[in-house]
Amino acid sequence: MIPIICTLLMIVIVIAGVVKKFHPVTVFFAVSLVSLAIWSLVTGQSAVGDATTGNIFLDIFEYAYSIIQTQISGTMLICASIFGYVGFMNKIGASQAFTAILARPLSKIKQPYVLLGILIAVESFLKLVIPSAASLTALLFAILYPIFAQLGCSGASIASAFVLGTCITWGPADAGVIGKIGGMTLLVEVLNGLGGGVVVLSVLGVLVGIVVVACTGSYTANLNIFVPFLVSVANVTGANPLALAQLGNMACGLGSGLTPVSATMLFLTGECKVDFPIVLKRNILPILAAAVTGIIVTMLLHVL
Repeated sequence: MIPIICTLLMIVIVIAGVVKKFHPVTVFFAVSLVSLAIWSLVTGQSAVGDATTGNIFLDIFEYAYSIIQTQISGTMLICASIFGYVGFMNKIGASQAFTAILARPLSKIKQPYVLLGILIAVESFLKLVIPSAASLTALLFAILYPIFAQLGCSGASIASAFVLGTCITWGPADAGVIGKIGGMTLLVEVLNGLGGGVVVLSVLGVLVGIVVVACTGSYTANLNIFVPFLVSVANVTGANPLALAQLGNMACGLGSGLTPVSATMLFLTGECKVDFPIVLKRNILPILAAAVTGIIVTMLLHVL
């Protein structure tokens, strides 16, 4: 219970800092360092385990250094390449020229907000080749934001559309995750014995998954919780495990569209100059509609 309370407290502090317009990276970094310091002080354990420097507080910075090294060698290199390309296109005026060419014929469309719906579909398909939501958003934003703004779309609507386009997750959940059922089966058996059933337990798993990802901002970490939960539901009730695993995958993806602490949300709200509560309110109904649709289709095709 105490770890859960501490985690929620950290999330509240981060959200409060972002709302008060503090620099998001500084807020995240400061909260992370303070949290690690408190954890090390209370438990007496080093953040880096056996590779300690001999001082638990210096170990915090050593841990941060190792994380930064890992990120720079992976995701950050991809993001840096895309941001570099975007910056170069802006510098030479290519983005502005593209906007001028494309905005003229599109301005004849009476309902420019229809184009935002098309953007969501296109962005979701592009995630097949650019799986990083932040990188994909940065690339498309630099090209398309000036066009939508010139057509009269509001910043909040544009930001909402970009976020929704990154919520789609393709293919079945990771096979390694599916195998990590552990103690989930026991929990599901208890809930099923109380009269839950496959439909009720699936709806519960999806809704809780969306809420938890929205609060924590972590898609991958929660995938290791909710996919095993729904696979256990399938095993206990005799349903299709892969179909329910995909429901867990879908729930975590949809939850990322409601989190105020994701890189995508922070980038878009900053660039569009809108407060993230406005974007979140716009996304709630589409995401709930997607969740309901996903559950109904899965139940009709694979369960009932």
